[in-house]
Amino acid sequence: MKRNQILAVILAISIPILCTGCGQSGSEWAGSISRDAGVVIVKNPIEPKYGSEVFSLEEELSIGESEGSDEYMFQDVRGITVNGDGDIYVLDS
Repeated sequence: MKRNQILAVILAISIPILCTGCGQSGSEWAGSISRDAGVVIVKNPIEPKYGSEVFSLEEELSIGESEGSDEYMFQDVRGITVNGDGDIYVLDS
């Protein structure tokens, strides 16, 4: 499995967590959206809506390789689970 596919799985799992953080209180978005000749134009303000970093990702673990020998690459991941001891199991068909 390529690194992009692994990231896609992680993001798909993380989306519900991200959505719960989207309800932060604060000012409304000060940008604008318009159309010009069929092109959508989005203008954002210079200052960000939230003054500090709201969310960031940091890689803690990488399993397999994005390119290389077949025995170190995932091909068709069917499932991922972690047991109580922190062992990671990947079903790759």
